[in-house]
Amino acid sequence: DSKGNAMYADISVVPNLTDARVAQCNTPGVGTIAWNSSRVAVLDGSDSGCDMQKAAGAVVKGVLPPSQMPIQIRKDFGSNMNDSYWLSNPNAPLEGYPSIIGNEQSARSLRTRNGLHQITTRLNGTDGDPGNKFTIDRVREFTTNNKNYGAEVLVPGMVSYCQSHPMIDSVDVSGACNVLANWDMTEKLDSPGAYLGRELLGNLLSVSGGPFATPFSLSDPVNTPSGLDTSNPEVPSALADAVTYMNSKSIPLDASWRDYQYVTKNGEQIPIPGGFGGQGMFNVISAVRNSSTGVYDSVRHGSSFIITASLTGAKCPDVKTILTYSQAATNEKSPHYADQTKLFSNSGWVTDRFCPSQQKKSPGLKVANLNGGAKAVKKGW
Repeated sequence: DSKGNAMYADISVVPNLTDARVAQCNTPGVGTIAWNSSRVAVLDGSDSGCDMQKAAGAVVKGVLPPSQMPIQIRKDFGSNMNDSYWLSNPNAPLEGYPSIIGNEQSARSLRTRNGLHQITTRLNGTDGDPGNKFTIDRVREFTTNNKNYGAEVLVPGMVSYCQSHPMIDSVDVSGACNVLANWDMTEKLDSPGAYLGRELLGNLLSVSGGPFATPFSLSDPVNTPSGLDTSNPEVPSALADAVTYMNSKSIPLDASWRDYQYVTKNGEQIPIPGGFGGQGMFNVISAVRNSSTGVYDSVRHGSSFIITASLTGAKCPDVKTILTYSQAATNEKSPHYADQTKLFSNSGWVTDRFCPSQQKKSPGLKVANLNGGAKAVKKGW
């Protein structure tokens, strides 16, 4: 707001099910499985005592009132990386809410940790760049820097291991080891090793019991779990398997996304930067791999409409947006069928113009005078 407050709020229509009610009314078997895996309760319909109840302050029967939902207003920051409300701000964890809203005091996703790491190191002045404040351009870098946090956590340990173990499971991994050692651990279009990094991380994160050497610690939730447990035989095999797969598809070990991750519009391949949120990418691109070629030639979902705005008290806001799939995504004949997709490919933005003074400077400005109809009357705005 105008006083510099940032608000985080996880407010939506949520069933009025406190943890006590779930313990009382959730059915055994299916209900237990659904609750433990997805926090979905299957209530006992034969017990009238388990009917949905009206909570004080709730708008309608059967939903939680706002007083039981996570809201936080702070001067430093609030964040949301499509995770539980718990660690919106590590300086003040949100706790004590019904579990049906989200989990608490447990490991966060690598994507959440990516965002929190970038935020906290910037504000602490420990990210290697001058100052300790965010500019609007720095906020925009969250999308365009394409940092892979999972790689930052796990790849250094693999490099240390493979440099002294060039053969793993009878597979020569020396070339892959060199690629990983030189990878900048981003998923930009021209980042050599991005394909290998994704393949390796996918294998590592599938290891039984997890690949981490240091377990999650409640005292350091942003930075744990961490390290690579190379004593687990599945961990080194993850690299050997990645090399074997890429060799089987004749994909160079230093392949980048420019040639191996794209969408096709009107016969033109448009390379797409970004990667999987589960591997720690802030810029989520959920691409689908062609099983025959190994190429990620389709993007199902991920970063879609992105808006960045600076409201600093200036007369006009500084706003830039991008619609990754383009405005006319279903009209192949439109000039706007692929224009923003190409812009996104090149880490570009669309400048939004809210004020007349901004609009007059638009290079593509066209003015049409419309006659007829009711006369516009300015009333209180």
